[in-house]
Amino acid sequence: MERIPQPVFLPGTPKVIIKKITIGISSFNRWVMSPGNRESELTKMKQLIENDIVLATNIDISPVWNKLQALNISSTEKEFDESLLEFHTAIKLALLGPNAWGELTPTKRSAKYNNIIISMRELAEDLQHYDLDQHDLVSYPGNHGNSCLICYDGNKEDEVTSFRDAYVNQTGIQISELLQKHALKLEKQNRYRSPLTTQTKGTRELSHFIRSLATYNTTKYSKPLGGIISRLASAYFPTLAVDPNKVRRSIRSLFL
Repeated sequence: MERIPQPVFLPGTPKVIIKKITIGISSFNRWVMSPGNRESELTKMKQLIENDIVLATNIDISPVWNKLQALNISSTEKEFDESLLEFHTAIKLALLGPNAWGELTPTKRSAKYNNIIISMRELAEDLQHYDLDQHDLVSYPGNHGNSCLICYDGNKEDEVTSFRDAYVNQTGIQISELLQKHALKLEKQNRYRSPLTTQTKGTRELSHFIRSLATYNTTKYSKPLGGIISRLASAYFPTLAVDPNKVRRSIRSLFL
């Protein structure tokens, strides 16, 4: 596979975004030279980096940075950079496309979700009853003094801890226990209820992109920012109609 050439970045693109892209390109180009047994992952990795490059080379996106700066007017430079990186992550997640829940009708979604929870609990009970739980020591074959970031699923804040605490000291956590805990979490969260796209007419990938960013923006800025989403959508979906009115209609359907 060919290496990714260094793009010409548009003036006004935030330095933190350019740095993120440059690091990604350098890492990919080194990986291409010696992919080892991970050659099959190169295509996906290249697409992710090319998606990032759009942020710094598409003229439609240029005004977005000033708009975001205005929304973060009271932030320090460091805080604004962190906000931009969060926004960048939101875009990457939005581009992943719709999840499988949107392919099912509401009735089937509920039934499938409940069956998954029941199956997890039944499996946990069988693991315990037949003594098939985890007995192996979970270890990390590196320097246990190095730290790692644990991102918890839920309201608990992320934390930095040592690899020893993260891996070696978790010997007592059993698979059955994790299954029971996760089943309880799913039961409380009801994740199946609100897929961003459903079995409706239209382009699901575009709808998911719009609604995913609208959800993020509403949480972050208290409004969906349809104009910004429209510019991003026009850059990532150039062959589709993504005028601001269409974007706003898609957002309104989420009752935001």
